[in-house]
Amino acid sequence: MSISPRVRDVVRQEWAKRQPRRPKPATEFVKAVKEILLARSGGLCELDSCGPIEVYHHRAPRGRGGSSLAWIGKAANGLALSNRCHDVAEGRLPDSSRVTSYANGWLVRRNGDKQSADVPVLYRGRWVLLGDDGSVRPVGGDAA
Repeated sequence: MSISPRVRDVVRQEWAKRQPRRPKPATEFVKAVKEILLARSGGLCELDSCGPIEVYHHRAPRGRGGSSLAWIGKAANGLALSNRCHDVAEGRLPDSSRVTSYANGWLVRRNGDKQSADVPVLYRGRWVLLGDDGSVRPVGGDAA
């Protein structure tokens, strides 16, 4: 005895209604984090100061559907960039690559034991560590 497709669809719909909904993680930069990034950047692109901020870039990608990692939505994981520099950081332009972006700290791998705050980033020509409080700390004794 087989179940008709219509009955099967109704059963699936009823079953889906009974399943508990998992809350979506908040990995988008919230307003307070965007304000920290804006203050840290001074309104200019954080890669090379080429122009005004147009996008907030996640150094460690959120992934499809977000992430359960709390640090993904924090300021140390963000860069305020121009659209062109965002394309450079994502490796979308012919003269850029994701390999270079990982080497420069503009992208951070999520599969390691380090968080973005622990990964040095080439920030306006200097190697620094970014903090969740908006701090920019030099790496190797450079003045920030």
